Amino acid sequence: MSSANLGVSAKLASAFEKAQTSKVRWVAASIEDVTFDAVAQGASSGDLAADLSEARKSLGKDGLMVLVCVDEASSPKQWVVVAYVPETCKIRKRMLFASGRADIKVKLGQAFFRGEAFCVDPAELTPETVLRERVGLEELPYTMQELALKEDIAQQARPSEAMGKGMASVEFPVTPALEGKMAEFKAGGVDWIECVVTKDEKIDVVSAVRINDLAASVTARVDAQNPRFYLVKRLGTPRGDRTYLVFSCPESSPVRLRMVYSTCKASILEQGGISFDKLLEIRAPDEIDALFAQNEVEERDVGKIVHQDISKPRPGGRRPPTKS
Repeated sequence: MSSANLGVSAKLASAFEKAQTSKVRWVAASIEDVTFDAVAQGASSGDLAADLSEARKSLGKDGLMVLVCVDEASSPKQWVVVAYVPETCKIRKRMLFASGRADIKVKLGQAFFRGEAFCVDPAELTPETVLRERVGLEELPYTMQELALKEDIAQQARPSEAMGKGMASVEFPVTPALEGKMAEFKAGGVDWIECVVTKDEKIDVVSAVRINDLAASVTARVDAQNPRFYLVKRLGTPRGDRTYLVFSCPESSPVRLRMVYSTCKASILEQGGISFDKLLEIRAPDEIDALFAQNEVEERDVGKIVHQDISKPRPGGRRPPTKS
């Protein structure tokens, strides 16, 4: 997933359009579902520092995208997108604001914007922050493109290496209930755990059962509508006992949920002391059985030299006769 593709409400589009021909210094937008909507704006006094002081009064515990006019004389006026993302902001909104800087510029018009900035505290919304010519990547929240790149690198590694490569920068705690089931999983009491990310941003257990039947299909156990994590232990496969973390992300699930789940795989990998052989990803329930089969085929020729018959056939497609 490379972009959240956030939208812009008619209210925000109208407010920003009017700001181009009026004395408006800043426009603040919140995120409602997956759409930016205007929530406040302030007039220009001709003094950027004084105007930003007024804008800081609108910054609270939730995140905002603040569009600040830094050049009122140019045509068109020039603006900077400031992502205000305090530590009190919910994790899923942090990610939306991180990915939304590009979206809001595209939807409102790239020609109006000269840069981006980022702050985590109202006191940081100053002319110095807004007027920086370039903001280092280390100072910005990850864009969805950056998250995708980090995940691609991490998924190419073995699970034990993935944690060291920082597959996800956002930590999600697991509930005591899930901790208990993971301990049971490790001890062999259950071999299938379904996990969900709750509204209060924790990873919880939905169900935990013992299957231990390689011939049985598990398609019906996969939620077809909502993202989920599944911890699966398969005993006695042709390649021995196998332990998987399965990330199920249906295409029909909400964009916001897909982003949340995709960034918290490492939270499960780091919990419970479980060593996973493979991280699998599916988009539909009917993919899971095929992936298990693909990863459990005995590798009979590993380490062996395979000799090929390279004798050239005669014209007509016949090989030379062998001597008895």
